[in-house]
Amino acid sequence: MTVSRVLNDRKGRFTEDTRARVLQAAQKLNYQHNRAARAMRLNQTFCVSLTVDGSTQSSFLRDPGELSIGTILPAIMYALEQRGYTLTLTPPQITPGQPSTNLLVDATIYFPTTRNLTALADSAGPVRIVIDQPQLDLPSISIDYRAGLIEAVEHLRTRGRSRIAFVGGPRELDVYHNTERYAGYVDGLQACGLPQAPELIFSSDFSFEGGRTVFDEVMQAQPDAIIAATDRSAIGLIRAARARGLSIPTDLAIVGFDDLESAQYVDPPLTTIHNPLMDLGLRVAELTVAAIERTLDPEHRHIRLPTHLVVRESS
Repeated sequence: MTVSRVLNDRKGRFTEDTRARVLQAAQKLNYQHNRAARAMRLNQTFCVSLTVDGSTQSSFLRDPGELSIGTILPAIMYALEQRGYTLTLTPPQITPGQPSTNLLVDATIYFPTTRNLTALADSAGPVRIVIDQPQLDLPSISIDYRAGLIEAVEHLRTRGRSRIAFVGGPRELDVYHNTERYAGYVDGLQACGLPQAPELIFSSDFSFEGGRTVFDEVMQAQPDAIIAATDRSAIGLIRAARARGLSIPTDLAIVGFDDLESAQYVDPPLTTIHNPLMDLGLRVAELTVAAIERTLDPEHRHIRLPTHLVVRESS
C-alpha cells in the first residue's frame, strides 16, 4: 500500500526517506504505470474533458487566442498529466436543452462563453468544474478582473488623467470576463471621484484590428487616457495613435489587460493588468483532481485569483 501511495502521489503515513527509496527502486526497475489496469481497478477513466459551452458565434470560438486559451490550455494539460490524468477537448454543445457532458470522463471543465448555462445546469454525470462562473453552486475558479481595473483607473488618476475612456469587448457579449472589466472601470471612477461619462465608453472586439479601428471614434470624446479590455486591443490603439502623430503617454496614456508577452515589446512598452492565466490553468487542474478524488475542502470550492498592475512606459 505504501508503494502504491507513493507511485500515485497520494498522502500516507510514510517518511520522505521512504518515498525516496520507493521512487529510487521504481527508477532502477524502469517501472511504468499501467493506466488501463489502474483505470479498471479504480473504475475511473483518468480522463478529463474541457468544453467551451456557448454559441458558435462567440469570439472565443472564432479565435481562441482572443481569450488567451493558448496559455491556459497547456497549463491544464501539464498539471493533469503530472497527476496521472489526460485532457480531451469536447466540441461545444449548441443544441438547446441537450447536456454537453461527456460521460466517458471523470470530470468536465466548463469554459462558458455566455451566461446562458441551461445545458450546464441540467447536465448530470461526472464532476463538473467551471471557469469564470463564481455565482454557480459548483467548484469554480475565476479571476478578479474588477480589482485590476480599479487599480488601473487609480494609477491613471495619480498621473493626472481625468478623462479616462474604456474600450471593452462587444456589448452583446454577456459573459463574466467582459462585464466584470467594465464594472471595475466604473468602480475605479467612483473610487477616484471621477464622473462616469457615457461618451467615454466604447466597445470593440478583442483584436489588434479592433483597437485600431475604434481609435478615431474614441478620440472624438477627447480622452487623456484609455483603458482597453485586452492587450491586443490596447496595442491596436497605440499603433493608431502613433500613426496620427500622437505621443504616448504625453498626449494620451494607454493601459491594457492580460500582460501578454507582446506587451513588453510594443513601442512604447504597454502598461497592463497582469492576468494570471498560467496560474489559472494550474489551479483548475488541482481543483478538478481534488473534486474527482473527493479531497476538496468545502471552503476552497470557489477560488478567485488576484490581478495586479504592471506599470510600463505607455502610461
